[in-house]
Amino acid sequence: MSKKEEKVINPPEVVETTDNMVVAPAQKEKFKIPKNLLILLLVCVIALPGAYFLYNTFAATAPVNNANCTALDVPETLKIGTQIPFEVTCINTGTTTWSLGNGNYSLGTQNPQDSKIWGQSRLKGVSLTSSISSNLPPGKTALFRATLTAPQTAGTYSFSWKMLKLSSTANIGTTTKGGTGEWFGNTTLNQIKVVTDSLNNAFCTQPTLSSNPYMGQKFSASVKCKNIGTTTWTQETGYWLTIQPKGDQTWGNYESYSFSSSSLSYPYPGKAYPGKTATFNIVAIAPSKIGTFPFSWKMYVDPNCAYYSNGQLGCKTTIGIPQAPTTTFGNIVTSQVNVIKPTEPTGTNLPTPTGVAITITPTPIPSPTGVAITITPTPIPSPTGVAITITPTPTN
Repeated sequence: MSKKEEKVINPPEVVETTDNMVVAPAQKEKFKIPKNLLILLLVCVIALPGAYFLYNTFAATAPVNNANCTALDVPETLKIGTQIPFEVTCINTGTTTWSLGNGNYSLGTQNPQDSKIWGQSRLKGVSLTSSISSNLPPGKTALFRATLTAPQTAGTYSFSWKMLKLSSTANIGTTTKGGTGEWFGNTTLNQIKVVTDSLNNAFCTQPTLSSNPYMGQKFSASVKCKNIGTTTWTQETGYWLTIQPKGDQTWGNYESYSFSSSSLSYPYPGKAYPGKTATFNIVAIAPSKIGTFPFSWKMYVDPNCAYYSNGQLGCKTTIGIPQAPTTTFGNIVTSQVNVIKPTEPTGTNLPTPTGVAITITPTPIPSPTGVAITITPTPIPSPTGVAITITPTPTN
């Protein structure tokens, strides 16, 4: 045998068929990418960054109208034909500047669109953050305010609004629909039940105090009550807050209080429309002993008594005139108030006994060691190092 390595050639694989024929295997072909496909891939790689740049420069920065609107203090129930003020705020969350002064950007009713169920279908707005209300840049808030008139037929109605950019500013106002355009932003979705009967109802929150009062101290507190009925509270028609139980004198001779409600744009002294919240400011006198006492209040209406414009309470007391019924309504709110003892004076600031004049002589100085100091007379304790002379109280 030769010492040289012999090259061994493996025989090709064969495939035997059913008819005893031997077939050599097919040779494997190499995969080739077409030249046109390579050119296309190269073009895409080069063009993609440019296309992305063009999109960000032009398409992505195209002006966009968008808004986030909220209807404020929408009542749940109204009596037919009731007129109340209402407000809707809309934040400009797009990239355009709204032209509010000419009504080009306005607020319109929805469900159904441009409906006049509530008396108006398009509203002009003003800026909440600028005295110049004609233009509202992105990020700022617009206020749309008008008077709502409930339908004359009982039922449940949609109270929905949405922003609109008009393509035509013709006939913008309270009596016509105006032009057409682009509706954008969210829709405020509320429903109001319209009824035929008057209803007094309220939801009040717990009284708030600035601090715990001392025995016999006059102090201030406040209670907030939301009008969830269908009537409008006014001082002239005898709506107020009353202590519970009615007539209780624990907190002094204080029973009813004038009030005011407010909207985003201005207050309503002595008036709270349905859906609005009234603030009652209370002045009371704490009991003359320490302890924890209930401080309870509830809404009350007495058509026989009313607060006049000068703040004075007047009641119908003429004999023989039938008196209208009075009633409390809504929930009772209670705070447990801790009446505390006044802080006693400390140090040398002692109270002067009634009818006694105190003269301190000489100027207080430290006593030398080993020296006796005589205090004459000595009817009351003397502060350390001070001589006190008591003389009769001067008379006038």
